[in-house]
Amino acid sequence: MLILEHHISKEPTMFVSAGLAFVFAAVTADAANENHRPFAVLCSVYRTASQKATEEMFGQAPPQPDPSDITNFQLVTLPVQNFTNSTHRIFNTAAAWTAKKKELLTPKKPKDDPPYRRYKPTRPNDVVNARISKLAAQAADALAAYNTAKQERDQAVVDINNYLTAARNGGNDTADDAVSAFATRNDAYSTAGGTAAGKSLSSDVACIRSSASASNICGHAVSSTAYRGSSNNAASDVQTARNAVKAACKGKTEQRPPTAPELLGAISAFKAELGATATGVTNTYILGGGASADCTGNTAAAHACLNYARRVSVNGIAGIPWVGNILAAAAAIRKGEQAMTQMQPAAAHVVTLTNAAWGLYNSLAAAEVISELEPQQSADKPIDKAATDEECSSAGDNEYNCKTLKEKGCVFNKEGKKCELKKDVKEKLEKEGKKDGATATTVKCSEYGSQDKCEEVNKPGQPATCGWRSGKDNEDDKDAKKCRNGSFLASKQFALIAVVFDCLVAF
Repeated sequence: MLILEHHISKEPTMFVSAGLAFVFAAVTADAANENHRPFAVLCSVYRTASQKATEEMFGQAPPQPDPSDITNFQLVTLPVQNFTNSTHRIFNTAAAWTAKKKELLTPKKPKDDPPYRRYKPTRPNDVVNARISKLAAQAADALAAYNTAKQERDQAVVDINNYLTAARNGGNDTADDAVSAFATRNDAYSTAGGTAAGKSLSSDVACIRSSASASNICGHAVSSTAYRGSSNNAASDVQTARNAVKAACKGKTEQRPPTAPELLGAISAFKAELGATATGVTNTYILGGGASADCTGNTAAAHACLNYARRVSVNGIAGIPWVGNILAAAAAIRKGEQAMTQMQPAAAHVVTLTNAAWGLYNSLAAAEVISELEPQQSADKPIDKAATDEECSSAGDNEYNCKTLKEKGCVFNKEGKKCELKKDVKEKLEKEGKKDGATATTVKCSEYGSQDKCEEVNKPGQPATCGWRSGKDNEDDKDAKKCRNGSFLASKQFALIAVVFDCLVAF
């Protein structure tokens, strides 16, 4: 059983005040019921301690974060040498790594798209993978923070219920009103003993109303049962006394979780009642017994009281076992509330990181389209042989300077003593539409008047040069079908490049 020392909170005690008002109304004071207020206070605490904590008391928890998309993006964007390796990190066998790749890239149903796609390697791939890897690390931290907070919240629920059970019964595994919750009369509350004072709320409730010489000591219709003497001084006799008063001091009256202000308010009310009726400095920690309270363990009305002096001598009021457990339960509630405030942002952070990873992953689709456009754009651009010839001629009759232009296709003609374009390069340029340094033009799709002629210029296995189609934005006669350029407009390419750039800058 954990005993903690706490300072009593100054938070409002409206919950307890309402409970006390109800009990005080039921136990009207007169000369015979001098313990009605202490009895009402203890019963109010007992009722509060009978409530059960649940996970829902802290509010609706966010769903378990799922960073699997980020992890999978990290895998499908791996560089070729890593992706084609036989193993990868936690997938430390060929079978495990092969199975994971199959899971990522194989449709779950015949006509479905695969869960993920591995795009063709492009220049942004490595950058995207590196940035997704950073997101994956952040997501792992956020998930760990969520799980830690969730464990703390769940543990708080367990702790609260254990502390409240221990407060009622003297142990967190003790059943309500079990014999082990009680002690002998002398140990339970007498000045001479007092070693068991405050052992449990059940025991203290029994002690405060046990008197053979005063009827209704705790209020009208609240029976009194003495347990002193050779035959009625045992813990089982205290249990009998507690059972006799159950009707007036019920436990669970409603199914709702406790709150920290309610628990702390109950302790404040109890503290205010200590020494309230007994006179003398030595009676500061006596509960009940009237002005002449003398907790000797006898059966007179003045002896139906509890003396907590031994309990509070070291740890203050928290040294009373059931008080310490109530305070610990309130602290556990605060801890559970704090844990819930950590779960919410951790879960939201994983969602934010996942969205960022999707943006990076989708940028590779645009990058792939751009890479496929490059050959077509190059094919549309004529090779300027005149410029190449001119570049070779610029070396003049200097053989060394001509050699520096070797990669440009230049060669030094020793007979003519000049730098000129290689013969095979000239032939290649001529095949591509160049003659004697003249610049050829690209195919003009608009010159073909029929669909057959239009599509005839396209080469198998290469992006379409021309296409028989309606017009797009910024094209003339949008509704008319005719032979038009089959490649993307430059503005479209720039738009795709902008998409990739924005993704890489943003993440």
